[in-house]
Amino acid sequence: MNGSREKTMNKSRVQAPAGGDTSSLLSLFPAFANLIKIHISLLITLSALTGFAMGPSPSGGFPLVLLLGVMLLAAGSGALNNWQDRYIDAAGTRTCRRPLPAGVLLPGTAVKTGLLFIAWGLFCLLTLERGLMPAV
Repeated sequence: MNGSREKTMNKSRVQAPAGGDTSSLLSLFPAFANLIKIHISLLITLSALTGFAMGPSPSGGFPLVLLLGVMLLAAGSGALNNWQDRYIDAAGTRTCRRPLPAGVLLPGTAVKTGLLFIAWGLFCLLTLERGLMPAV
């Protein structure tokens, strides 16, 4: 890693407050929404819904768990993509305001968020596949 890049990235880090201050935690919501690329995640989920609606109707009903799993996988992928592109984003005029290059969130937070969302998404899809979670 280039030392000058790391110094630039570490200038202003805002971490989640200790003690559970909810007003400060709520102020991080836009950063996390940007981190997981919520708009792209919603469009991917809408694509899954469209594909599901066009197929034959399953006997078990409509699996909301399927949509939740797809949404979580897309969100986790978005977080990991933001982590991977943080140095490229720091150099861009439009992308330098994203949560990682701007220093709003730490890179480790992005990785943990991404991996957690992917694990939850896989859990949803695998339990649905195995019939452990009922369709709604």
